[in-house]
Amino acid sequence: MLEQAAAEFPDFLFGLGTVLDAETTRGGHPGRCEVHRHSALRPDVITMCRRYRVPVFAGALTPTEILSAWRRAPTP
Repeated sequence: MLEQAAAEFPDFLFGLGTVLDAETTRGGHPGRCEVHRHSALRPDVITMCRRYRVPVFAGALTPTEILSAWRRAPTP
């Protein structure tokens, strides 16, 4: 469905939300999704987004989760 929508609207910025695993992340690529968001800290999703150079908004609640997400974030 994402491929079809991206073909119909080539100038539209697509993103995936509530991504819970790396396989779903991989399904949004290459070049089809410009951003990913997930509501839980999923290191495999962060790793996959870094591989494809896609911004990711990781969910984190506890200080440990926040620090873990920050450590996995790409450096500028």
